[in-house]
Amino acid sequence: MDETLMTYLRNIISLEQARYVQGQLLQRLHAAAVPPRKAPICMPQKPKQKWDVADGSIADGAKLGAMLGCVIGFVVLYAALEWIDSFLAAIIGGAVVGAFLGAAVAGTVGVARNRADYTKAKAEYPKKLAQYTAAVEQDRPRYQRELKRYEYCTELEKQTSDKKRETERVLQQLYDRGLLYSKYRNVVAVCSIYEYLESGRCTELTGPDGAYNKFDTELQVRRIEGKLDIVIQKLDEIRTTQEVLYSMVEAGNRLTGELIGKTSESIRLQEYSAEQSAIAAYNTEQAANEAGVCKWMMFLK
Repeated sequence: MDETLMTYLRNIISLEQARYVQGQLLQRLHAAAVPPRKAPICMPQKPKQKWDVADGSIADGAKLGAMLGCVIGFVVLYAALEWIDSFLAAIIGGAVVGAFLGAAVAGTVGVARNRADYTKAKAEYPKKLAQYTAAVEQDRPRYQRELKRYEYCTELEKQTSDKKRETERVLQQLYDRGLLYSKYRNVVAVCSIYEYLESGRCTELTGPDGAYNKFDTELQVRRIEGKLDIVIQKLDEIRTTQEVLYSMVEAGNRLTGELIGKTSESIRLQEYSAEQSAIAAYNTEQAANEAGVCKWMMFLK
């Protein structure tokens, strides 16, 4: 068995697992990075005195005055005092006079009402402003906690995203070394091929009894799953048929859970140093592993 090939496959599996863990971390961190919500506290508006009547009071007063004026025109001007000989003229005249009087009265009442409302609002404004200030101060600790949590998770997400890009770059360099045919340069194929060679079921990559042919055959008869997303969904079902792949994903899930658990504990304790987090330590460790892989590739023929 070619030990160089086996080391090559182990390095690929290690990097594929790191990429898987980083992807899982990014999903969890993105879900946790919720921007702080603003409390529904509205600042009271400073009252301003209104000298106009913009609420329709004058128009309503004019209408009511006109209707009453019709009655006045008929009863007083035409029927009782007989100042106007024409019935229609009395009605119209009373309506016009009533409209003016109604509008004037309504306007006066409206201005007086505005002045009273302003006086009341001006007296209540300091109390409302004090209540608003107290509510803001009371909510400030909650807002600051959520802001720090958001900034912490966002920074961890950025660190992990940057590390994932670096991991994928090194992984691509490893694939590009060409020890595997391009069709088999994926995590499912690599894990299966490594398992065939490590277990002795195959002794070489090519040929009718080689690992390539065995992988294609087992994939064709659906003895194994060929897509990682399906593998994740059916993880327990592939435990005996794709043991290396199962171990890689299961260990990745366990590591992700541990890192997220430590991150949650840091948040609970309000320890928001992203540079000293468990995820940062994992990224540093992974960077060292990748440096070792890059050094190994330098001597790969």
